[in-house]
Amino acid sequence: MRKAAGPGILQLDVSTDEEWQQLLSHPGLIVVDVYSDWSGPCAAMASTLRKIKIEAGDTVEYAIARNDDIADLQRFRGRSEPAWMFLQDGKMVNLMFGAHCPRLRKLLMDEIKRVQQAEAPKWRLNVHERAPEEEVRWQKQEAVRRALEEARRAKEEAERLEKYERFMEYMVVELCEETALVLYPWVFKDERGRPRDKLQRLTDGKCMAMRLKGKPPHPDWPVRYPHECPKRSEMKCPIRTIDDVENYLISIIMKEPPPLLQTGPVPMIRPTYDAPYMERHVYVYEPDPEVESDVRREHPVAWTPPQARSKVHVFKTLFPAYLEKAYPYEEPAPPVPLCAFKFEASKFGVVRDAYELHRDAIEHFGVFEFDRPPYARRLASSPGDFEKKVKYKTGIEVFVVIIRRVNEEAFLAFAGNEPFFVTEVDEKAQEMITEYFPEGAVDVIPLTPDEKEALYAEEEEFYEEEEEEEEYEENAYPFY
Repeated sequence: MRKAAGPGILQLDVSTDEEWQQLLSHPGLIVVDVYSDWSGPCAAMASTLRKIKIEAGDTVEYAIARNDDIADLQRFRGRSEPAWMFLQDGKMVNLMFGAHCPRLRKLLMDEIKRVQQAEAPKWRLNVHERAPEEEVRWQKQEAVRRALEEARRAKEEAERLEKYERFMEYMVVELCEETALVLYPWVFKDERGRPRDKLQRLTDGKCMAMRLKGKPPHPDWPVRYPHECPKRSEMKCPIRTIDDVENYLISIIMKEPPPLLQTGPVPMIRPTYDAPYMERHVYVYEPDPEVESDVRREHPVAWTPPQARSKVHVFKTLFPAYLEKAYPYEEPAPPVPLCAFKFEASKFGVVRDAYELHRDAIEHFGVFEFDRPPYARRLASSPGDFEKKVKYKTGIEVFVVIIRRVNEEAFLAFAGNEPFFVTEVDEKAQEMITEYFPEGAVDVIPLTPDEKEALYAEEEEFYEEEEEEEEYEENAYPFY
């Protein structure tokens, strides 16, 4: 710790933990200017401190502490606002933020007076603790931080849920012709626990999971088959309804199977059962008499997904390799954000050149009579149409360009040509599409002055002929 010479004032310069501990061991009142290396100590207070030092004498000491390498002052790092810490006998007794000279002078004089009168401070804290004013500030900052963190988490959760729903929406359609059936180990044993067939060797103590491909349901099935979309080539659509296969399989194992189809001249004979399959093959677990908490339990013989969404999870868990190979899923890329520009008619040449260079980025282009939708009519939907089809140009036309921001080059090609309006906000650009390019709107080619004059002449001649006919009809029968 060394003394730094100032203009008429001596102050201690502290920059390490060892020097800081030495400072805390000093008796009496010490005012410490806490600063960071990148901002430096507060020079604006030098004259105020010099005057007080002359008035107070040895009652108060001054120090500057660089907080970058002092553990107790870590909480002050990164602040550009001056912090003034009042120490007395190694404890913090007051704290002030800011470079307000009158306030610092009053606070310092009050502390000097208190020390001279041997009065106790309002509070005494360890230097690494937060002062009351710090605590208030910290609580506000922490509330803001928590709010931002919650907003970030909510956004991430919304994005995750949206991604999950896109995946489920895709898979329930892809798997609409398939389902799964899980058979438990006791399916392959008879009532005495003996193997029913050779599969027992493969499934002893294990479940068997099977993928089942749907076939046309029995004619008695209530859902019409096949279930086709009107235009299958234009949109992805299931051959049947989403839960059709699950419902059909559940009806077979939970209820009586449908009658067999007649395929030959000899009637087919099918066995009859007193109860559905699930009721006939319930596995009963008898409790162990030596285990007091053991109870009698009944287990189902099989399980199948109750609906299409649970089926997707079954395939992800039991048949992940098959799912990835047969129905590969790629997360669709997010839509490219839109930007919008407006140009005056004098910019036609540069707008046309940018349009030709970045035609693939153009979402909408329109030339309007003036900038007041929907009253201003759209004259053209491309620079070429405006140049060739619009014969009479007034010079007050407005060019509206909506682009997809596929790259910065496309954006700068238009932004660098001095548009009188530009927005990079996607929502605003979407609003402009609704405003300037409503569905069903068409280009209107304006008439030249000569064409307008000829049209007005024809209209006047037409009205004159109508007036003559009306006068003739009125005078044809004067006695009425």
